[in-house]
Amino acid sequence: MIMNKADELQRFLFENQHMRGEFVRLDTSLRHATEQHNYPKVIYNLLGETLLAAVLLSATIKFEGMLTIQLQSENEINLLVAKCSHDFKVRGLIQWDKTLNENLLPETLGPGQLIITIQPDSNAQAYQGIVAIRNQQSITEAIEEYFAQSEQLPTKLWLEVGDGHAAGMLLQTLPGPNSQDREYFWEHATILGSTLTRQELLDLDNQTILQRLYPEESIRLFNADDVQFSCQCTIPRMENAIRIMGKAEALDILTTKQHLTVHCEYCNREYAFDRDAITNIFSASS
Repeated sequence: MIMNKADELQRFLFENQHMRGEFVRLDTSLRHATEQHNYPKVIYNLLGETLLAAVLLSATIKFEGMLTIQLQSENEINLLVAKCSHDFKVRGLIQWDKTLNENLLPETLGPGQLIITIQPDSNAQAYQGIVAIRNQQSITEAIEEYFAQSEQLPTKLWLEVGDGHAAGMLLQTLPGPNSQDREYFWEHATILGSTLTRQELLDLDNQTILQRLYPEESIRLFNADDVQFSCQCTIPRMENAIRIMGKAEALDILTTKQHLTVHCEYCNREYAFDRDAITNIFSASS
């Protein structure tokens, strides 16, 4: 068995069919995204699934920039964001009603909407797709619906989150004219893909999974790309957050505290600014 690296994105291609696929595995990157937060299991799993989906989606398009999946829900999930850059640097966060007992937290997304934004590094206009979320809908179902609506490419995902690691698989047809043979093979391949168990996806290496699912197919497995957690919080970014807050409010906080603390939601790091630092921030911006 060829072991997978802990954090990777690996593409594959059906040589004789109009279909491609991807595997993603998160280990260290998932721990970095969650270790500083006391996430209940339901919340942890939901964030893990969304991070997997963000990596898989970013690998299906050619761009340089950032892909963001954001949930706006009417239930107890206040905020869910997962980001993945074109070079597979990921981060994410989730906020929920912490007054609720863990057993009362929703395991579904809706009602609400899932917003997928592709923001190029260049001055090109951002692309945004919105999927209406119904009750009893999962991240997997929402992403598949996004592709059906926006990309018009049949796409199927499998996402699994374990204890400290997560894995996902994507199948997608290649652009081209529809035919009965293409439709038959798509149905055939997705039915076989659905026989993949949770533990197989989490534990087996990618090559073994493909051999078990599609022993009669010629499949090219490409070299893997590294995936890593990367928080973009910096002192200048935190200083800008204080500028947005305003000088009067910042100084008012310092009447009762020695430092104004700015907290990064992604990595849970705290930046402390004393009165001199606050004065310098607003002097530099005036």
